[in-house]
Amino acid sequence: MESADGPTADEPDDGSRKTRDTAVSERRFRFLVAGYAVSSYGTFLNMVALNLFVYETTGRALAMGLFMAVRLGSGFVAGLVVGALLARFSAKSIMLWANVGQGGVMLLLILAPESLVTGALMAVSVVIGACGTLFMVALRSSIPEMVGEDRRAWANSLSITGRSLAMVAGFASAGVVVSLVGYTAAFLLDMATFVICAVTVALLPIAGGGRRAGTDAGKPEKAEQSGKAVSAQASRAAKKELQKVERQLDKLSTRETTLHKQIADNATDFEKVAKLDAELRELVTERDELEMRWLELAEDA
Repeated sequence: MESADGPTADEPDDGSRKTRDTAVSERRFRFLVAGYAVSSYGTFLNMVALNLFVYETTGRALAMGLFMAVRLGSGFVAGLVVGALLARFSAKSIMLWANVGQGGVMLLLILAPESLVTGALMAVSVVIGACGTLFMVALRSSIPEMVGEDRRAWANSLSITGRSLAMVAGFASAGVVVSLVGYTAAFLLDMATFVICAVTVALLPIAGGGRRAGTDAGKPEKAEQSGKAVSAQASRAAKKELQKVERQLDKLSTRETTLHKQIADNATDFEKVAKLDAELRELVTERDELEMRWLELAEDA
């Protein structure tokens, strides 16, 4: 009788514990996404503010196009090496230092003397482009450990929603912030968003730091190998689609550079700028979706 009652009494406790752990994990992930949204706001704010600053500093649309090309190219290169970095370092440390790097380079730009502003701007374009990609990939790699494989779709949806809201807010407020308080204050605000995200990541208790090897240590070797195995046919299909996505991203990058140039050239035509800005937001949303798809394919290729 007592032995029969034992499991019955424990089952609700086990179920309650599991529900409680899930709730805590999701709450922590929301906390991380909130920090990610804040830093994304800074990213999209500086995407506009920095391009306007480049154009005002150099007086040449070509320089603005070069700045964007370096930024996007740095992000692409970072995407090629981030897999190796994640194999060596934890996702948490990569997310943390990605934000520290972005905040640090913005401080460098603020403190740079006039003679070194151009060089500082190039450093900003490289670091912002690379660190943005590093953070995004590290965030995605930590999702299974933080919320579990069964909540991966929910977590991806939440992170994309946070980034999209930040994009709208960043683009919408960039012109207002620059016109009201100036470039230096806008860059300080941008730096503050990266600091906030870095603190958010630092406070987040990710067991094993988001490194997958630690979470799989207790699984049988056979199950681990079968989980990683991908058929040759599926790998070829993934590589083929990956190349297609990369071509689409290249086209979007070219169009994005053109839109930034057109916005700068028509800064006094508010109606035209509004139309160009709306087109730019749609383009960035499409690019974000393609980048997410690129990351998914890169795992299978």
